[in-house]
Formats: sequence, C-alpha cells, structure tokens
Amino acid sequence: RETREKRARARCTNSVAVMSDESGAASSSSGGASSGGAVAPSVVFALMDDVLEKLKLLNYETYLCKPRHVKPFTHVHFAVPNAAMKPGELLMHLAYTVSFLSSYLGRRFDPPDPYDPDFVSRLYMEMQACGVECNFPHHRLRSGYGYEVCLVLSQFCDIVLTSQNVLLAPPQYPVASDSASAEDTDDIEDEIPDDEDDE
Repeated sequence: RETREKRARARCTNSVAVMSDESGAASSSSGGASSGGAVAPSVVFALMDDVLEKLKLLNYETYLCKPRHVKPFTHVHFAVPNAAMKPGELLMHLAYTVSFLSSYLGRRFDPPDPYDPDFVSRLYMEMQACGVECNFPHHRLRSGYGYEVCLVLSQFCDIVLTSQNVLLAPPQYPVASDSASAEDTDDIEDEIPDDEDDE
C-alpha cells in the first residue's frame, strides 16, 4: 500500500505544481492569500501527511469512514485531484471531515446538500466558527483539494486535539552526557597500542 501511495505522489507532482502556480497567480491578483505565491508540492504533501496522522489520533476510520461508508484516506487524499472519484466526491469528503471534527467541539454540522449553491461558504463559515483561520476566499475550497484545504484541515485538527488534551510535541532524541562521552574516549585510548612500548 505504501508503494502505491509513493507512486501516486510521483504521478501527481506535476498536477500539484500546476495547481500551485494557479493558486499563486490567484493570490497575487486578489491581494489575498495564505501563501502569497506558488506553493511547492512537497509543502502540500507534508501538510496532508500531518492531517492524516492527526485524524488517526482521533480514530477517524471508526467514527468518520465507517458511518459514511468512505474508504480510509491516503497520504495524498486532499493534496491532489483523484481521477477515480466522481465530480464533487472529494468536496463531500471534506464536508464529512469538517462535520467529524466539529462534533468533537460539541457542535452539530450536517454536511450540506451537494447541490446547495452555498455549500462551500457553509463549510468555510463552520470552520471559522470553530476557530480556524481562513485567510483566503472561500472559493479556494471548492475543488476539495490543494494547499488551502490541507492547511485549514491541519489547523482544525490542532484545535480539536487541543480540546481533547492531546499534546503534539516534536520527537525527543537521547543526548549523550559528558561523562558518557569521556568514558567512551578513555575506552578508545586504551585500545590504541603504544608504539613506544613496542620499540
């Protein structure tokens, strides 16, 4: 499965690059935006990786995927378009995710009808009501994928995890103490033969 996802990333890199260029152009013309320029594909993929790991901490497969009959998300799910999906299906997955995350905050948000003309704006307003900073026009969410989608989902997950007293901290690596380093140095010196003794 991991190999298939890596191949999917490779196939989609060009798509993300084009999407990012368009996003950057729109950002410059609208004076808006979160990025202010083109977003590297690696940034979008990294954000989606973060989103997926945070959703796993919230047991999304049990409480989001199973009730909605949705397959577990891949590492590129909201990062790039998926040709295997029906039009609008990815946007519905975004709506399901917003509804799932809102429920942890004691809110009830029913995904709008996909034919509702205010579908995207309702998603946008719900995330704002939950404390997510949406510093871009709501139409950036219309595709259901891309930098802005991954960005707000990552922020939303952080808000929910904080409400559940889940602290995300960077990994801690053991650091050798000075005494241990000194002992290692002494051991190495003991192993070095004394040339003067040999003579």
